[in-house]
Amino acid sequence: MKRTVLLMLLFVSFTCDFYGQNFLVNEYDKFTKKKTVQTYFEKIHSDPAKMELGQNLWMSFLYIDGTEYVVLKWCCDEPLTIDENASVLFLDSEGHTYELKNRDYIMARIGGGSNALYFNEREGVTLWLKGDFKFFRDNDIHAMRIYSLTDKYDFNIKRETALKLNIAYRAYEVAVRDKNTPYYPYRIAE
Repeated sequence: MKRTVLLMLLFVSFTCDFYGQNFLVNEYDKFTKKKTVQTYFEKIHSDPAKMELGQNLWMSFLYIDGTEYVVLKWCCDEPLTIDENASVLFLDSEGHTYELKNRDYIMARIGGGSNALYFNEREGVTLWLKGDFKFFRDNDIHAMRIYSLTDKYDFNIKRETALKLNIAYRAYEVAVRDKNTPYYPYRIAE
């Protein structure tokens, strides 16, 4: 009996940890009554061989009062610029390509691609991608390409990371549709 209870608790804690998605922000602003939802950043690419050079990517889904973005933080560790409406392509396991566009013209800056704790002293960019990103719900995304003004950069995405992105996007969709989010003056998840 104790063993069965222990196994059930272990299973529940594993599934809650693996499938649970916390939010960086999930609130209505008490003054403007505008809803904001943002998932935590998921690390989508890290190249151990190039750890000295950066090449780390984090992704988050963001909703601000009806406008949706994919926020992509890239520790590129080199001077580069990305044009407004530059393409960022995602490739799924069946060979379908999905395109998102960069919102603004951006230049790499120190700390630009950092995820708060890591790579604050290295150059990076934060891209705000717009477009229809519902493809994250069901597709196994396994590669990504970013176009800068002078070059293109390809990144592989592991299967486990693609699954995390599916789960994060589904939780994001539910949170955006949820009309019962209370009015909080502060962020809920810390």
